[in-house]
Amino acid sequence: MPRFQITIEDRTDDYVSQLGGIEFCWQNQVLDVEEENAVINDDTGLLVGGNVIIPKEYGDTQVSWWHIGQETRYGLRVTKINHDPMMTSWGYDEDEYYGSAGMTADRRLKRFIRDTIIDRGWINGGGGAFGICKNSGVWMNVTQRLSYFNPRRSEEFKGKISLYKNHADAMRDENGSRRVAMKVGRAFKSMFPNFSDGQIEILGDSFRAEMVTQTLTLKSGKSRADFEKAYGGALGRNENPDTGHYRKFLGNSCLRPSYLYSDDNYHKDTLPHHPAQAYASGDFTIYWVEQEDGKVCGRCVVLTTTEGKPKAGPLYGLSEHAMNVMGKAIEATNVDKNWDIFRHGGWSGAKMLNIPYVNGGYVAPYLDVEPTRLTELDSDYLAIDERGGINAGSYRGVLEGQDCCCDDCGDSMHEDDQYHSECTGTSMCESCYNNSHSMCEVDNCYYHNDNMTAVWRTTRWGTNNYMVWDDNLDGHAVYCTDGEWWRDENVTFCEFECEYISPNDIDDYFTSDWDGELYPNSERVTVTDAEDNESNVSKDEVEDDDDYVQVGNTGTYRHVTKEEVEEVV
Repeated sequence: MPRFQITIEDRTDDYVSQLGGIEFCWQNQVLDVEEENAVINDDTGLLVGGNVIIPKEYGDTQVSWWHIGQETRYGLRVTKINHDPMMTSWGYDEDEYYGSAGMTADRRLKRFIRDTIIDRGWINGGGGAFGICKNSGVWMNVTQRLSYFNPRRSEEFKGKISLYKNHADAMRDENGSRRVAMKVGRAFKSMFPNFSDGQIEILGDSFRAEMVTQTLTLKSGKSRADFEKAYGGALGRNENPDTGHYRKFLGNSCLRPSYLYSDDNYHKDTLPHHPAQAYASGDFTIYWVEQEDGKVCGRCVVLTTTEGKPKAGPLYGLSEHAMNVMGKAIEATNVDKNWDIFRHGGWSGAKMLNIPYVNGGYVAPYLDVEPTRLTELDSDYLAIDERGGINAGSYRGVLEGQDCCCDDCGDSMHEDDQYHSECTGTSMCESCYNNSHSMCEVDNCYYHNDNMTAVWRTTRWGTNNYMVWDDNLDGHAVYCTDGEWWRDENVTFCEFECEYISPNDIDDYFTSDWDGELYPNSERVTVTDAEDNESNVSKDEVEDDDDYVQVGNTGTYRHVTKEEVEEVV
């Protein structure tokens, strides 16, 4: 069923009597007709009546039954809506290629805007990301607007948002030069002009509180105190960064104090200091970044024994900005353009401090760069050695032996065989880990099954699904009418219903021979032109064409001449 809106064109006593509560509205005000209760004339396809919601901002919410007849009267103009009118003003044309306009520039910013609007309840109907704007009554599609405006936090102008102002700029842009950096309020108003000033202010305040990148101070050092600060200092604000093999979330680090000194670690009461102090042999440099209040937002251990060729461990951060700051600083020490600071063959041969543990063993950190074994050189130093007898795979801050227990099933296992879950913060045997974790096919990282979603796809071998981490779904798959997530290249978007149609449901739809658009089968009618050629089209198309009339109540239409039309009239 199509969606309708009523526009108030002329205030008269006649139309006031047609719609209760209309006194709260004014000329050019747009009201929405509830789709589920709308009554459509079967013969003409015109809106007969329905429920109309008077926005709360203009009085109490009132739902009234109204009757307009088969013609638009009493100052009310009824129109169908199938897409966001903002896209028309932007220059959207579904038949054109949009270049970089549809690319994901700042996925976290888009998620923030979308979630804020949904959580605030500023739209209703639709599927959460689209529906009727409660402030203006205008149909809007938040996801679509963000796709084409393509906003991102400006790197050149801190605290501002850059976006494409129109379709033409997006089409011609090759290097980002046509993006315009705006103040936050202006940027949000450009994308959501139908929001009130108060709503724009809420968006701006929330953005500045949650999304504005903080000023960070980069520090580095080689002393035990430097490593203690970087590893043991209080953590700053989490900004949910994107992670990968060499970029990891600091909040899930197994060496964070919240885990080391928790009840899960039976060494917590006897650890003399943070085990990361063992890095302070002189071979390693610790880089870290702090907020203005001194809280740590990121760290990275780098082997610096070979000048000009740093061998970095993973970047641990609470934000992408923190990891970028450290990465650029480490890369600045690299004198060989062909040298990869992360893919370097490991830390074999590097020294670490030999710090004896009171109950036997060594106070030392888990090594997340190969090899993860050590050899005792002397009373002062340990050496990283792939053939070493000391296993540096413990997350408890003490290297004490070869055996440990699975935190899930309790079975004993060799420390070389344990798997650490960043989701649960536990160490598992291979069987328990594989039963509770799956690999995301987007970033090839493993995540707990509770945070994974099955995505369906069709290939030449048939239909199958694969697992994707929930945070990677946006921009990779879409939610369809069958209640499943599908790869976007396997689905079809129905403008008529503003929904994605999966291969499971596609048989319930047809493509019009006239406009080439997708419609549900319930809208299909047959038309015969002047040459007796038959076509399958939608009811809306043929009923808007005065050259065709319905043959009885058969649902078929035929072409008529001018004389026949006059005769019918």
